[in-house]
Amino acid sequence: MSREGKAKVLNESELKRVIIVLSTNKHAKRNTALLYFSFGLGLRAKEMSSLNVDDVLNPDHSMKDELNLLSAYTKNA
Repeated sequence: MSREGKAKVLNESELKRVIIVLSTNKHAKRNTALLYFSFGLGLRAKEMSSLNVDDVLNPDHSMKDELNLLSAYTKNA
């Protein structure tokens, strides 16, 4: 059966390796956060690129408990 259109999902060891590589980069925290948004929350690249700081952080700069995406951000827009 063809896997056309199916994205590869990282296994646990691959994810750990990517995190290690990201930790050595200039924007390690940002890139690691984006990896977790993608892998952990299942966000697509378009959805992540549409996010604003206010979508993710509270006014005191703590992480929001819940992330609500506007319909304009999502695949069904």
